[in-house]
Amino acid sequence: ISEGVGYTIPFQVFAAEWIDASVLADRMNGLGLAGVIFRPISFKPFYGRNTGKSLNGVQIHITDYNNIGLMSLQYYFMQVHNELYPDKNVFELGKRRWGMFDKVAGTSKVREMFSKNYKYSDVKEFFDKDIDSFRKKSSAYLLY
Repeated sequence: ISEGVGYTIPFQVFAAEWIDASVLADRMNGLGLAGVIFRPISFKPFYGRNTGKSLNGVQIHITDYNNIGLMSLQYYFMQVHNELYPDKNVFELGKRRWGMFDKVAGTSKVREMFSKNYKYSDVKEFFDKDIDSFRKKSSAYLLY
C-alpha cells in the first residue's frame, strides 16, 4: 500500500492497485472524522517500489488542523481497507515493514492489538492514555 512516496504528494494518500478509489473515499468520509475529508485519486508513481503502477485510493485533505487526529487516520484506513478487501491483509502484505511500523508506533503491542480485529477502537485507549499528561508537561515549552 502506497502512502504517496514516489509521487508528488508523499504522505498525503493511501493507495494500491486493487482499491476502488470512489468506494474507499465514500467509506472513509462516511466515518465522519473531524478535520478531514478524503478525495478519490488515481496516479502512477515516478520512482520507488510502485514505479509505473496504476494506484487508486484516497488523498487526505485536511480541513481543520486544530481538530484532526492525524495518528488515527492510518488505523481508520486499515480498518476500512480490511472491511473492503479482507483478502489483502495489510500486515501480511508488508511483513518486511513490521519493524518500521512497530518503531513508529513505539511498540509491537499496537500492531498486535490492532491486527486481532482491525478496529481503531481496539487501540484508541492505548494511544489516548498519555495525552493529558503530555499536554500538561509540554505546555511550558509552547511558544505560541
